[in-house]
Amino acid sequence: MQQYTQSHAASMNWPILSAVKPTPTLVQVALDRPVCVVGARARVSLPLSSSHVSRTHALIIHDAGGVYVRDLASLNKTFVNKRAVRETWLLDRDIVQFGTEAFVCRSGFGQPSQRELAPLAELWLTASGGASMEVMALGQETFLIGSRGGCDLLLDAADVASAHAVIFVRDGRRYLRNLSPLGNTSVDGRAGREVELHGEEQVLIAGNRLEFHVIEPNVTLSDGTAAVHEDGEDDDSGEDELILPWEEAVEEANAAGSVRG
Repeated sequence: MQQYTQSHAASMNWPILSAVKPTPTLVQVALDRPVCVVGARARVSLPLSSSHVSRTHALIIHDAGGVYVRDLASLNKTFVNKRAVRETWLLDRDIVQFGTEAFVCRSGFGQPSQRELAPLAELWLTASGGASMEVMALGQETFLIGSRGGCDLLLDAADVASAHAVIFVRDGRRYLRNLSPLGNTSVDGRAGREVELHGEEQVLIAGNRLEFHVIEPNVTLSDGTAAVHEDGEDDDSGEDELILPWEEAVEEANAAGSVRG
């Protein structure tokens, strides 16, 4: 990410993360785009150099209803206030941790407000040869596709990345985001990093053909409440499995009352 002054980031209403254990190169991070990928790969929005962080570890999404984080079925999980989460909203003063890398949600997160819901949709997966079809309902939560245990759609093939692509909701619209460096994801024959899904699209992921269908027109607003789930493990190659206890700084911040109970 680019370097910004704190006043500039605040004037743009960007959420700001502060490293619990700052380094000379990482003190504060302004989330200067609506979708930020966190991981150990060099070409992600927030690269974290740690053997405890998956190459594509988590997704942070900023929409009109607030800011939420989605763990990408990482080996060492994503935690919010010491609790392993799958997907949840982030609030000011929360502590979010990716593997061993912990950050305080310093400002710009606020309280989740009314969130515009995306139309209900389905994803159809056609088996090789077209002999059968699997139909998967898409709710408001993020839908992860990949070869890693814990993905919502598990595709077992050599050219499918651990976390290959994700379908997510932002401002009442649904998008497909490619997470793989392999370049074998397309929508209606067009490759791209992020594509809005309107309905009746053909999605191709490493030779696997999927169809995206909207089954209900746009609906009303909700209170923005997101579920918190326990997450599974994966076998991310080259990533060291983390054995907790938590970092002392996180414990100290919690004891001082700087996080929600």
